[in-house]
Amino acid sequence: MGMTELLFQVELPDWPVAAFTRDTKDAKVLMNHIRFDDDHFPTRNVFTILAPPASYRPIVAKMQEFYTNVTVLREDAQALSILVEPAADKMKFLKAPFTAALRALGPDRILRPIIIQNGWMTVGIITAAKVDIGDVIRTAGDSFKKAGLNMKLIRYGEWKAEEHAMNDFEEKLTPKQVEIVKMGLALGFYDNPRKCDLSALASVFGISKAAAHNRLKAAERKILQAYFS
Repeated sequence: MGMTELLFQVELPDWPVAAFTRDTKDAKVLMNHIRFDDDHFPTRNVFTILAPPASYRPIVAKMQEFYTNVTVLREDAQALSILVEPAADKMKFLKAPFTAALRALGPDRILRPIIIQNGWMTVGIITAAKVDIGDVIRTAGDSFKKAGLNMKLIRYGEWKAEEHAMNDFEEKLTPKQVEIVKMGLALGFYDNPRKCDLSALASVFGISKAAAHNRLKAAERKILQAYFS
């Protein structure tokens, strides 16, 4: 069975992360999802901010208005990565349309990391379900419109795994192993010098250092075996 990919953008003028990318030249923010609630809305995220270091403190201050438990995981000249949990009362404007779009794509959909740039949030979703794209767009579009948000479709079609760099290895890794390796790369765990230690990486997933170490080693062994076999 083939996989379908839906790529769309949403304009979020009142969300501080989007406003930051609109007002800061060449700024880009990557949003990774760590945990979801029963409505499939992210309840724990890691934001990686690619922007001039002088802008880090202002954006963290603004995000504290919308998020709780804001923890800096990495901060250097290349990027700022922070772990956050959305404040439910502040994120109502986004939750309803976001969850409507996810429900329309079926229970087996995969939400890819979100990119925020120039005031727009780019969302990529992959699903194995048979999708009526017209119904999805109507459902999601109406929900975003009711929330006062603009939405536009960027791409709809077959998801081609060969276009993704880690595809050769992803099939051999468990979902948790894929997550921790990708997060380690994003946070600088594999950089020299290392920009993120094992404790920080473990805290992202709410697991012990030993569990994070074992998960990483198991993933790395599979990647090395796949590469050299």
